Amino acid sequence: MRDLLQVPRRDREAVEVIDRRWVDTFDRRLRRAGVSMLLSWGRRPEGDRAEIAGVDGGSAWSVPCHLPRSRRNESGWRLEQLLSEGPAAVVIGRLIGGRALLPIARLRTRKHTISLRAPRGRALGEVRWEERLGSRGATPRTWLRVTLVGAGHRSTEELRRRLVGMGGLETSSGGWLVWLDRAEGARSRPVDPAEPSDQAVRRILRDLLAVVAANAPGVLADLDVEFLHDLRVAVRRARSALKLVGDCLPGAGVARLAADLRWMGDLTTPTRDMDVLLQALSSTGGAAAEPLLRHLAERRAQSWSRLSTQIRSSRWKTALRRWAAVTRGGSSAVPGGRPVEALARERAGRAYRRALRRALALGPASPPERFHSLRKRCKELRYLLEFFAPTLDGGEYRELLTVLRSLQDCLGEFQDTQVQESELLKLAPMAATSGPEAVLALGRLDHQLRERRERARQAVVPRVEAFTQPKLRRWARAAAGRERA
Repeated sequence: MRDLLQVPRRDREAVEVIDRRWVDTFDRRLRRAGVSMLLSWGRRPEGDRAEIAGVDGGSAWSVPCHLPRSRRNESGWRLEQLLSEGPAAVVIGRLIGGRALLPIARLRTRKHTISLRAPRGRALGEVRWEERLGSRGATPRTWLRVTLVGAGHRSTEELRRRLVGMGGLETSSGGWLVWLDRAEGARSRPVDPAEPSDQAVRRILRDLLAVVAANAPGVLADLDVEFLHDLRVAVRRARSALKLVGDCLPGAGVARLAADLRWMGDLTTPTRDMDVLLQALSSTGGAAAEPLLRHLAERRAQSWSRLSTQIRSSRWKTALRRWAAVTRGGSSAVPGGRPVEALARERAGRAYRRALRRALALGPASPPERFHSLRKRCKELRYLLEFFAPTLDGGEYRELLTVLRSLQDCLGEFQDTQVQESELLKLAPMAATSGPEAVLALGRLDHQLRERRERARQAVVPRVEAFTQPKLRRWARAAAGRERA
């Protein structure tokens, strides 16, 4: 590189090592909004910075970032730990909605900067290149940025031609950002309709295991409550996959994994219930609910402590190893050896019929148990439709998924209010000792929960009608290969 800079004069070369972390929420809220945020630090007068691009129609910000050295290698950060109040914090906070920011990709580079000047001291421009460090055997990458002034100057034009002709360089103003974007890779791959179904099921389970592994550090660090939610959903989806298509996989490991997943799901329930109730009470209780909130926070802390102990336990690690073992292996001669497209259609049709029987028996006056039973069957059906989406494409499939999501949301609202109301009953003695204002706050929340539950109960009727319409029943009958549904 230096040999190419044969211009009349150049200043001393400045060298700096820069660390960067590309951060986003677990569910990539910034990326979906077209925004990138990188934390960078090095030996610079301006200190640590947050480089934010893509806001306000594509503009870029560079703002000071509070990144204590003791926290640089942790699993993630809350926004208030990184940015002070200001426009950048407001914009990012609105996009991430309270979720923690995680290091999605990491990059360490050595930056070289040389200012170029003409013999009489007139500035020609600046050449800056960055070499990737710590690639661990990967092909080294170098990214080049050239800022030239006086474009008509003969030396400048010659320099431009030399640099552009070099091999091993990416002439891009943000080449490292392009690399980071590629470094993330695909989070999961859709199933191939022609692949053997056992391989497809293994890949589904492997992707869900990766979700659990990615969220566990956030749960242990207690960064935000959604890490536990995402972990629970992945476990629940894996349980459904084993139940509905697990017979595609041979061996006794499947049965052991099913038991492990049941244990993992039960283990996470108490803390999640506390999270939901705390959110509901804090948003509606006001100042009068402070004693109750403190009591719930203490219970939640105890529950989280037990959960974090179990996540660090040998039993949890053994369960993850069994899960990983089930995802390995080649194709087999068991029923799962057929193409996944045939299996997906048959099992989706069968799952619809199971949910259909419960939906037809449900009415506004049905007991809560029937609502919960239908909700579980709807979850299983939705998971199947999402697992095998490429094999089930079509108008009826898309309509069924839309109708199913609406019905499931309604049933979920009904179930959530049931769980929260039962938890509120446990708070009644605490409210009585905290004074009349706390009792009123608890009563107000209980009233709101009852109203929400009754609205959900009434809203179920039209959604059930849409779910049981003849067109969808014919689709399920054809998918399952049966004459009647």
